[in-house]
Amino acid sequence: MASINPMNPEFPEGREALDKILEYSLEGIAVFRDDKIVEYVNERLCDILGRERHEILGQPFDNFVHHESPELIMEQYSSRLDGEALPWTCEAKLLHRNGQAREVRIHNSFLTSGKNRIRVLTQIIDITEEKRYQQALSRHEVLYHTLVNTMNEGLGVIDDNGILVQANPALCKMIDYTEEDLIGKPIFDVMAGLTRDEVFCKIKERMVGKSDRYETHIIHSSGRLIPVTVSASPIFEDASKYIGSCVVITDITRRKAIERHLQVARSRAKMYLDFMRHDIRNHLQEVQVAAELLLLNDLGSSVSDLVENILHAVSKSITTISNSGVMEVLTNLPLKERILDDVLCESMKDASILLDDVVISLSLHVTDARVQADDYLELLVSELLVNSYENNPSDEKRIWIELECDDSQYVLSVSDNGPGLSEITKRRLFDPGSRIEGIGFHLAHDIVEKYGGTIEVFDRVKGDLSQGKTIRVTFPKIDL
Repeated sequence: MASINPMNPEFPEGREALDKILEYSLEGIAVFRDDKIVEYVNERLCDILGRERHEILGQPFDNFVHHESPELIMEQYSSRLDGEALPWTCEAKLLHRNGQAREVRIHNSFLTSGKNRIRVLTQIIDITEEKRYQQALSRHEVLYHTLVNTMNEGLGVIDDNGILVQANPALCKMIDYTEEDLIGKPIFDVMAGLTRDEVFCKIKERMVGKSDRYETHIIHSSGRLIPVTVSASPIFEDASKYIGSCVVITDITRRKAIERHLQVARSRAKMYLDFMRHDIRNHLQEVQVAAELLLLNDLGSSVSDLVENILHAVSKSITTISNSGVMEVLTNLPLKERILDDVLCESMKDASILLDDVVISLSLHVTDARVQADDYLELLVSELLVNSYENNPSDEKRIWIELECDDSQYVLSVSDNGPGLSEITKRRLFDPGSRIEGIGFHLAHDIVEKYGGTIEVFDRVKGDLSQGKTIRVTFPKIDL
């Protein structure tokens, strides 16, 4: 069977098929004469130019070429007319109706029709988005290289076999190697304490998407070990294929030196604290016993008052020393679930026995108030009650305890009818360098902070400090 030429007039259906192929092509197609007048344009090219077909037909093709590209296109066109063998494909810019340039790739075919007239068949592919993507990719590559090459931390990339394939300048400087020296090295030759098996164990963790952060040592070119933290993250290709890991390495030599100095200072402070808790407290207890013996004798009212003051001061000093021991061990106790309203009820009973000249009222607006606390929750409540009692010179002392809740927290309020606190005193109350109200408030603050709550002091009656103060403590609710 003979092949069918779609342009053969004996087969009109062939011409119709060709028209459909041209019209519905995904590429823009145009035909123009040797005088550059456009004779044919398909729908896709109309879309690229943002114009109707009748606006293009009969117009010189260079009317639609962006001002940055006409020389390139028309020089090729003229050279082809002169018989020069040139590439038929080039990239250029066409002019959209809105004035914006459209990046295109043009492929020209030169045809000769009747009477040796030349026609140019132009195929045009819109590559504007492709160019934008390439430009964005180039910008990101520049940004990536700038970030990697200027960051203070060392950065290395290892492949799926644990071999270094990239090392930034900071990493090279950290261990005094060139990048060429490091590329191709197994990571276990650079990290002290990491065996081949341990490296491949970590690689298996990366393969399932697990990141990691740990402390180790990296080996300097001199053999010296440098303490570092390593943050390792997996790298995937096409979101599923593991191809390696990125490790960020931070030199913590200075931090380790500071930690050693802090440990020495902590040990020295503990020694002094132990001395204060044992030796000084023993001396104070001797003073206390002697003062109590004096009171057994008839000393007269004035001397007895002085001895009572001595006993009170000694008792407070012993309590302060005991509380300092509490602050030392506070951070080591684990948190657990406690029921706050039960603790308040028990604390109120104890306070009513010990503090016999004060009226204590308890209002519970919530029950089963579960919070994260430790065994010092009772001490916290006791400190709040003792503070409200000891700083109240009123003949008829009153303390009000109230427990409320909102959406996310419980609110404990302890109020008294004492003299209250000035605004300056309130602001300085929790300053670590201040001892305005003794160590009790600082101890309470540290306990509340550990529980994740807050502690504040207000006027019991707003604007009138003579009516006493309110200590307000919040506790986060436990999510049930």
